[in-house]
Amino acid sequence: MSALPDPSTSRAVLIGTSEYTSPNLDGLPAVAANLKALADLLCAPDVWGLPAQNCVVVTNPTTPRELVHPIAQAAAEATDTLLVYYAGHGLTMPMAPALHLSLRDSEPNLSYTCVSYESVREQLVATRARRRIVVLDCCFSGHALGMASGDPSTRVVEEAGGFTEGTYLMAAAGSTKKAISVPGEPYTAFTAELLRLLSDGLPGGDRYLDLDTLFQHVDARLRAKRRPEPQRRVHNTAGRVAFHNRAFVADVEAPTADTPAPPLTAGATAVVLRTLIESARADRSARLATAARGPAAEVAELACLLPKAGMSYEVRDFLEKAARDRPVREIVSLVAGLHKDERHAARYTSIVLTEAAGLAVPDVADLIAGLPADDADTLIRHLSQWSPIDRLVELTRTLRARGLRAQASALIGGAAGGRSDLVGLFSVLVDQGRDGDVELLLRGSENWSRRQRRSIDEVLRTSSLDRTTWRPLLRRHAFHSPKSIRAEFVRTYAVLLALSTTLSTVDRNVHGVPRTVVLFGGATLLFAYGVHAAHRIVLTHPNHYLGVIGGATFVAGLSLPIASVFQYAVTGVLAAFVWFLHRRLRDTRRVRAWYSEVIAGRRLNSPWAMHGLASLEAEEGNVETARRWYRRAADTDAVVAPRAMLDLGLFEERQGDLDAARAWFTKAAAQKDTATAARAMVHLGILEERQGAWKAAADCYHRAIETERLYTAWNVYILDLLPSDGTITGPLRDRYARSVTKRADAAPWAMHNLGLIEERQGNADAARDWYSKVAALGNAEAASRASEGLARLSRPVR
Repeated sequence: MSALPDPSTSRAVLIGTSEYTSPNLDGLPAVAANLKALADLLCAPDVWGLPAQNCVVVTNPTTPRELVHPIAQAAAEATDTLLVYYAGHGLTMPMAPALHLSLRDSEPNLSYTCVSYESVREQLVATRARRRIVVLDCCFSGHALGMASGDPSTRVVEEAGGFTEGTYLMAAAGSTKKAISVPGEPYTAFTAELLRLLSDGLPGGDRYLDLDTLFQHVDARLRAKRRPEPQRRVHNTAGRVAFHNRAFVADVEAPTADTPAPPLTAGATAVVLRTLIESARADRSARLATAARGPAAEVAELACLLPKAGMSYEVRDFLEKAARDRPVREIVSLVAGLHKDERHAARYTSIVLTEAAGLAVPDVADLIAGLPADDADTLIRHLSQWSPIDRLVELTRTLRARGLRAQASALIGGAAGGRSDLVGLFSVLVDQGRDGDVELLLRGSENWSRRQRRSIDEVLRTSSLDRTTWRPLLRRHAFHSPKSIRAEFVRTYAVLLALSTTLSTVDRNVHGVPRTVVLFGGATLLFAYGVHAAHRIVLTHPNHYLGVIGGATFVAGLSLPIASVFQYAVTGVLAAFVWFLHRRLRDTRRVRAWYSEVIAGRRLNSPWAMHGLASLEAEEGNVETARRWYRRAADTDAVVAPRAMLDLGLFEERQGDLDAARAWFTKAAAQKDTATAARAMVHLGILEERQGAWKAAADCYHRAIETERLYTAWNVYILDLLPSDGTITGPLRDRYARSVTKRADAAPWAMHNLGLIEERQGNADAARDWYSKVAALGNAEAASRASEGLARLSRPVR
């Protein structure tokens, strides 16, 4: 369905440069006529009806501000449709082939005398208007469509389109072609055909002329005259934005202000739908507008039925009108009704919530509080990206005043994702001293560009905020920082290896006192870096801490020359320090404080600390605290999350909550960590056995065996890559093999339990077969139990 923009909430900016001071650029008198004729048509009631104050005409701008500022002002005011038209000379630069729009004093090949189209695009991205229309009647305007192959600087429509519901860009010529203005003709070639269609209409067409129809006929007429072929780029449904067709002749009298459409009242959804199907297309829009003012429940029901009646295109406009100016309570009811259509619920509720985002701040806060969690999250994501800064800050303050602190944090945190005015938001928050919100934004900085990061860094440097608060967060989330604990370990040991290699080179090539000084200093540096890495970066678990320091100690000792007396002294001191530290880490109170420090610092390894803290609390019998930390660790996307799910299932099983245990075992079994998933399947099978579901239990055991087989096969492949002989690779291969065998403990118990099931059901041969397989897997305890089972089966039956 064609969408007629609302003139009162739409804006148009018409820009043209017809006079030039440079002798290298010819004047374009037709451009001035373009602007006047197009402005008259857009303001005509039978074309669009745009109020005169909503249509700004800029003639012969001399500075970039004169060209861009009216667009920025219109972009800030428009909420329905924003139209930007430019006519004049389009220029490209030798070193920057992107499109530049000419000014009155522009010079070819001098980019600073022109306006880059990128400046216009920034305003298009920042606007709240749902639909954006750009018409460029200039040479090389195809550059704005991203049609210059391999030129990343011209992909402007894709970037703008990614932030809008609809973007339509028409260009008078391709990226390497020139637009023309024929001498003697009143208008430029491209705009002349556009004006003719809007002025005369399209005989035999529908009531409205949408942009796709306009472009197709303009293109056909220009091709017929062998003039430059126009180009276009469309995002989403912007092609359905329409104007009145002056040549339309109604076959059925349509409702007017004097003859309003009959009201469609409660309890008549089926009648309304039948009326819409039977009515002429010209009447349908008015009838849908009337139906959109009905009760929320009936509006939702009708919206779900429209696609089935062949009116899918009408749903968006219908829901937008239905959500407009409704009380919060009715919007909540409307969203609840739309969830009955499972197929389209997400899209329909998004349309309603996007429209509702324009309510007053107190009403938006009420709406967030009244919506279900998923719908509230959808609304918050939209608000965090599209709300103006002042409105965003005010809404955050209102939510916190009403006790909705989690929603307020999500609103600020979501703003870090892709706002073009992120630096401005930081400046406002810093000026208001809102340290907590600044920290929330910093945590979402992974996707920032280098330019944004530098600008925000400057804002924070000049603020009164504590440097120790924001600097580590900004550094940790930099593009070059490791994003996982494994990457941190790899980087740490890579640095240790590089330092030790350097010291070895010095040992071989330097002699005398300099050699001893350098080696001793290098060994001290190695150890210091190990302590720093363990304490500040890879602090996950006391054992990991000792591992890093032990590695630094070992490398530091090997880096010193064998004949040096310092080797034994340094190695002894470091070993004593590691032993002393290990003794202190046996203190539960200190370990808990350590974990709390990691979590409070929100380090990469905080999920591991949450899991460790949960284990400590479980050992001490603090049920609710342990459960809370297990859940927090399980809700992360870290490597430890599957293990936390498994441990939480075991914890709930010990507490007697078998339903909760089954739920967590099921979640752990669905994870990609095959070793943990296999163990979870075994425990799930044990629960099924307890309830007498032998078949379900056997299925879980079979899945556990198959899952662990994948884990074992992968690790056997890794083992095959390591030579079995050698001073280093031999012991390393043996240690790795023992580690794999130790972790792969699900399959032996699954086979043992399968043997028990078969034994209880009287299938002695099948049970004997399962028991025999257990002994070959290397799990001593499971093999012992399997031996007991074989012994039972070998006893004579009395």
